[in-house]
Amino acid sequence: MVVSSDYEGQPMVILESLILGLPVLTTAFGSAKSALPDGMGLIVEQDDEALAEGMRKAIRKEIPTGFFDADAYNRRAMEEFTGLLGPWTELSRRTLGPANMDTVTTRGPGCADFPMDTAKSAPGRILYLDHPGACMT
Repeated sequence: MVVSSDYEGQPMVILESLILGLPVLTTAFGSAKSALPDGMGLIVEQDDEALAEGMRKAIRKEIPTGFFDADAYNRRAMEEFTGLLGPWTELSRRTLGPANMDTVTTRGPGCADFPMDTAKSAPGRILYLDHPGACMT
């Protein structure tokens, strides 16, 4: 699988290819290195000759593959994400109080009114809202 992008946020096609056990050749955009486990795939510079040489390596089957543990990858990604949210979770807890973490209102200037069953939350976690007009007030 070849990704010749200049930019990708979360390169899903790389992750999907790893799950399928396909060799991955990608240009060196910002998130490429974090998506490829050590020793798997090939990252080349963002120029035509480097990409062409990478494709020749792919034809010769010289791109390393291996077992990709998607569950472990997801666990690490969620730990990193929730770690980044830690200060915001604590701020919400102090502002709202622990008893109110699951009862955030969605009414106020610029906020849409919608049933709270469209919101997702977990005890002690930030409230995630699945509605484009939602906000916490």
